[in-house]
Amino acid sequence: MSNPGTPRRGQIIEMHCPNCNKLVGTHAVGEYRYGSPLKVCPKCKTEYINPVFHEIEIDGIAPEAFDIKRMLIALVTGAAAFAVGAGIHYFEVTTKDYYHMSYIFIMLISVVVIFFAIGNIIMVKTGLKEKRNERLRQESADRLSNPRYAVWLHQHGYNVPEKYLPEEYLRQNESEASEKN
Repeated sequence: MSNPGTPRRGQIIEMHCPNCNKLVGTHAVGEYRYGSPLKVCPKCKTEYINPVFHEIEIDGIAPEAFDIKRMLIALVTGAAAFAVGAGIHYFEVTTKDYYHMSYIFIMLISVVVIFFAIGNIIMVKTGLKEKRNERLRQESADRLSNPRYAVWLHQHGYNVPEKYLPEEYLRQNESEASEKN
């Protein structure tokens, strides 16, 4: 059981600059986006890490990105919610001669979930999602090819592959590690 103050997966939280406290974005807890985790505050220009963003070359693809079973569960859940909403709506219209907008809203949201699930299944099965992720992986590799960026991430605890770190930086880290031992 989680602590009362701990955000739950899917809960929307605000991200603030660690220096000036400016609101710099919102995201869902557990959200996994691809891109640079290094962000710059638009107000004070402080560099900070946004943990929602992941470099594919470092962290890989989100485990659920190709999970067809999860997508099928979303599809079935959406279809079931649509059927329940449509059934209640039909019952109200035919027996009570009125209806609640909430059931129309449930049906609309269900249709969005159904189309999202079908779209993701099609993207996985046709290889479009793999192509998209390969493009994002290449963008990640391009960012990591900047030695300053790769070193910055490494200094902030990211497990940057050695091929992106400058030789002199690796030698300096080796000598510092051997001095500690």
